[in-house]
Amino acid sequence: MGRSQEKTKRVMQAMHHEEADRIPAIEWFAGEFITRWVEWRKTVGKVKSDEQVLTASWAAVIKNEELDPARYYDMDLALAVPNSDPKFITPDVTSTDAYTIATSGFGCTIKKRNSRLEDGYMAPMAEYIDFSIKSPDDYARFQFDDPKDPRRFFDPRQDILSGDGFTVLPSYMDGIQSLKEDYCLIGGIYEAWEGLWRMRGISNAMMDMAREPEKVKAFCNRLIDFAVGSMQEQVRLSQCPLMYIWGDLGYKTGLMFSPRMWRDIFFPPLKRLVDAIHKEGVLAIYHSCGHNPDSTVEGLIEAGIDGLNPLEVKAGMDALHIKRKYGDKLVIVGGIDNAHALGAPAGDFETIREQVLTMMNAAKGGGLILQTDHSVPGSVPPENYDHYQKLRREFGNYPLHLAEFDQVL
Repeated sequence: MGRSQEKTKRVMQAMHHEEADRIPAIEWFAGEFITRWVEWRKTVGKVKSDEQVLTASWAAVIKNEELDPARYYDMDLALAVPNSDPKFITPDVTSTDAYTIATSGFGCTIKKRNSRLEDGYMAPMAEYIDFSIKSPDDYARFQFDDPKDPRRFFDPRQDILSGDGFTVLPSYMDGIQSLKEDYCLIGGIYEAWEGLWRMRGISNAMMDMAREPEKVKAFCNRLIDFAVGSMQEQVRLSQCPLMYIWGDLGYKTGLMFSPRMWRDIFFPPLKRLVDAIHKEGVLAIYHSCGHNPDSTVEGLIEAGIDGLNPLEVKAGMDALHIKRKYGDKLVIVGGIDNAHALGAPAGDFETIREQVLTMMNAAKGGGLILQTDHSVPGSVPPENYDHYQKLRREFGNYPLHLAEFDQVL
């Protein structure tokens, strides 16, 4: 059995709530963290390399495998996504020493600040500063390009979701070729809310949801038509058994809008997308940052999702609560605290140990894929992340023995 087949078996056992040989893992790394980790590896690991790693938000091109954190830590899954902007364009890019501004196939204009840890702040995500959809009437006028256009899969990428929106990255198929022998592949597509706010802006979209809900619903259905097409082509080309759905419903203390509004506007198109994913023989993992209350989790289960990601600890999400309440109805993908555990002062290994080993109780009986609760930011000390991975290797094998943090579920 090859490496990718072995990892796929391990991942799918977890997805079916079975204990494999070990808890599978995946990670998304912010470019600022990768840059910092690479320099740490060159020093601590004494890796002799003059490679300057190309990063773009959470994407990276790393030729030296010793400087690739995903390969170094032997992750089981790798994310591969094509250009899934609603329009296929070459962005207009303007760069200064302080920031980069670029147009996007979402019809928005983004501004990405150039930041480094030594500046005292990090800015891994872009700011959305303008939108081509100016009013609810513009929804009907917007024309989507073909989601299965071969250029999205075979040409170099320069889009928001697979990178930062302006850095030129290798094609989707080049990425598949570099990953398929070593990982279980997972694709990704956005659902209606995620597409809507990128194209209209969060405040504008929310006003439209209140004032012109029927126009928003009609546009959301068109967004899902596009998403289904992209998903189908990803599955055909990569044979990935899993698909992320990006939704991002929550902020720190709750949903961004009322549960009633979510149920009325976004639940029907989400269920249609999940049904289409399942029709392809693929399982769906829903990504929603922030706090997702139990009522929303139950709605996601009703929509048919198979896993929930990333269970953001600083927003009050608790992997053990989800495990105890929903059992084999939902796979947990995430739950490792980036902010207060991995983000603790460098070398605070006791804090990391307590949070990681406690959370790993959720892996009992299967149903857990380890991941941090957001893309690993540049503020996380590399030695802290390295210690988390050492804990994963030491305690992540079945049957689980979690020392003083062992719990009965």
